Amino acid sequence: MNDICKQVSELELFLSQYKNRNTYLAYKKALTTFYAFLSSYYPAMTTLDGVTLEVMMDFQSKLIATQKAKSINLTTSAVRIFFDFIKERNIIQLNQVKLLKPIPVSRREQKITCMNLNETHQLIKYTNQVGQTAYDVNNKILILILLNSGLRSEEMTSLKIKHMVENNDLYTITILGKGGRFRYITLSKEVTNRTKELINEFIITSGFNLDENDYLIQNCSRGEKSKSEKPLDRSCMVARISKLAKDAGIEKRITTHSLRRTLATILYSRGTPVENIQRILGHDDIKTTLCYIDSEIDKEVSLKCAVNLI
Repeated sequence: MNDICKQVSELELFLSQYKNRNTYLAYKKALTTFYAFLSSYYPAMTTLDGVTLEVMMDFQSKLIATQKAKSINLTTSAVRIFFDFIKERNIIQLNQVKLLKPIPVSRREQKITCMNLNETHQLIKYTNQVGQTAYDVNNKILILILLNSGLRSEEMTSLKIKHMVENNDLYTITILGKGGRFRYITLSKEVTNRTKELINEFIITSGFNLDENDYLIQNCSRGEKSKSEKPLDRSCMVARISKLAKDAGIEKRITTHSLRRTLATILYSRGTPVENIQRILGHDDIKTTLCYIDSEIDKEVSLKCAVNLI
């Protein structure tokens, strides 16, 4: 195990990337558990290149006896991210850890509804085709931004034009999240262009002369003749989303949190590191992020780091 000891010495360097204490401790615990597993069950292994898919499946099966699916997936995800790190640093030549599939999370463990990829496209298609009134166009903006940014309800309703800054032809959204902490989400070029189109279309159909201090999501369900001075009520926004999903033929009850969870699941399915998803969603604890990921959703995903759900 001497060579492995040298390779695992990279652990502290790996962990030093994570400034959030909860993430640091969660990853350290997971990797310590993995190293203890190798020491106990594979004492003759001389290099981490020897960690095959079969070894990881054995590790996963050992965890099943004492941990729930979400916790196991967090542990194996931490190992995968660590192996990506040491592979990039040429510490190992092979990385079969990424081939390990997460354990499906039981519906009892899952509390937030999530759409699969077909349902996501179904909602987008319906929203884009449903109508051309100011209300319809505003709903198109609502679904587009939520699916591509993962904003919380209160973050979406309080979003103003000035919070979307264009730089190098891309919109970056500035969000004041929970605990008064800022985070920044950059939309893809495709989503940026589509957002611009919809905002211009909304200005024309509504007759509102929107400026930088106006809310992006307006209360225009009854054909209001003036701009909203206050943010849209959260319950009204959730009702909009739920009705759109129902009218699109989606049987699940879809809310803002459903769209956040859908984005998290799609990103994870593509192989996006959990800590990146954590930062996008604005979670303090990476365990919360794992709760948002539905491992039973299909894996037919083709996304960039900045997603293009349009």
